[in-house]
Amino acid sequence: MIFSQKEVQAAAEHCLGNKKTKYNPDVHIPLLMQLFAEGKSIAEFCFKALVTQKTFHQWVNTHPLFETAYELALCAAQVVWDFKGENKEINTAAWTIIMKNRFSYSEERKLSIPKIKGAKTFDEHYKIIMEHLADGNLTGKEANQLAALLASGLKIVQGEEIQAIKEEMIRLAEVVGAKKLT
Repeated sequence: MIFSQKEVQAAAEHCLGNKKTKYNPDVHIPLLMQLFAEGKSIAEFCFKALVTQKTFHQWVNTHPLFETAYELALCAAQVVWDFKGENKEINTAAWTIIMKNRFSYSEERKLSIPKIKGAKTFDEHYKIIMEHLADGNLTGKEANQLAALLASGLKIVQGEEIQAIKEEMIRLAEVVGAKKLT
């Protein structure tokens, strides 16, 4: 059982008595920190503090100290879940869903390849990508995606060059043809 009978009874009495819990930083901030340091969620905090999630978010928005505490507590909870993921204490798919929903986790990462801005040719771009892969700055998947992107760009450029050559040949043929007629 996740909650003790005493906690369930207190919640029921709280609701039946139509009571409202007033914000008390001396009570609510330590409770928030304790629960999130165990990897717990807003929902568990709300149940134990006898408030709704709407009230929780109102407290975050109206009490700067509680907002700061929540941000810190969220970091603590993320560390707990990072540890669970690193140590394979949880199914990977479930862990990924939890991380995405609770901590804005993304499997995609933002890449920064400063040298690539100065590259002019396909070969220069490709060489820079391979250097970053060799240095461990890119995963194989990221390098493949970047190379595919470059290849697509190269096909477009080559297609534009071929079209320009065709247009030039037609123009020249027209000029040559016009000269033959005169």
